This record gives sequence, C-alpha cells and structure tokens, in this order.
Amino acid sequence: MKPESDIRTENEMRAAAPAPSAASRASRSETPSARATSLGDERADRHEQIRVRAYELFLERGHRDGGDIIDWLDAEQEFDASPIERAYRTAAGGKSN
Repeated sequence: MKPESDIRTENEMRAAAPAPSAASRASRSETPSARATSLGDERADRHEQIRVRAYELFLERGHRDGGDIIDWLDAEQEFDASPIERAYRTAAGGKSN
C-alpha cells in the first residue's frame, strides 16, 4: 500500500495535467466495431485501388494472359511506395523496375 503522501502527490499531478483534447476523447470513445469498420473500409479502398492499377498494367502489357500475379504485385508495390518513389516512377514512365 502506498503512503498517503505518495497518493496525494499523484492526485496533484493528475489535476495539473492538461485535459485531453476533443480528438483524443473521440478516438477513445470510438467503439471497437466502429474502428474495425473504418479499418475494413481502408482495406477495401486499398484493395480497390490496387485492383484498378493491376488492370491498367494488364492493359499496358497488351491484354496478354499469364501476368496477373506480377501485375498485382507491381500495383501493390506502387501503392505502398513513398511519395518520392512514386514521383520517380512517374518520371520513368510508370515502370516499377
């Protein structure tokens, strides 16, 4: 058990601490299912963007079959690239290698 003086000191420190901002209160009040939904939305959005880019790569290859996995992986790599890497790829004609 803590001595009474330690408890008083902790309470004083808590009272002197700044109040949490509205943004931090909102994020804490968000339910786990709401967070899971927003995460699911982010994943769905990422998946859709990668799907569209993989299809663009397929079209750039001349509609030839057999490169779907490479197209998908290249699209993922482009999506996950830093803004500097994206700018470099754009300047290089959109090629990932």
